[in-house]
Amino acid sequence: MTPLTNLRRSALHQRRHRNRLLTRLFRNAAEARRLSRHAHPALLDSVNNLAAVLIGLGELDIAAERLDTHLADCRATLGRRHPETFKAAWQLLVAESRRGDPRGRVRELLDEDLAPLIEADPDGLPAELRALRAALAEAGH
Repeated sequence: MTPLTNLRRSALHQRRHRNRLLTRLFRNAAEARRLSRHAHPALLDSVNNLAAVLIGLGELDIAAERLDTHLADCRATLGRRHPETFKAAWQLLVAESRRGDPRGRVRELLDEDLAPLIEADPDGLPAELRALRAALAEAGH
């Protein structure tokens, strides 16, 4: 075996290990959320952070799949206008956009989940949501 073949195998092994670890972290977060009576903001923020890591690593399919479930959970437990719901919708929008929007979700996310944020008065928003709103406006939404 050549050194290049060994290097490719090692990189593939590391990627698989990383993906298994991230999947396990998502499952643990989902289980903790299921067991708790209330969605704790730190837990929700952790799921969004894990999704951001997956997106940054280029694992867009995995991120989109996990974010789909996470966004549905946020909508059901927190409502559509909760900051964590907006953040989950934003992360899913990023993942779907970078994937080339194969499921046609970008327009749906903009119209159904992010429209209230886009239409909100920025002065009445917390800093993090103002930044999301600004990013949406910068992207022409």
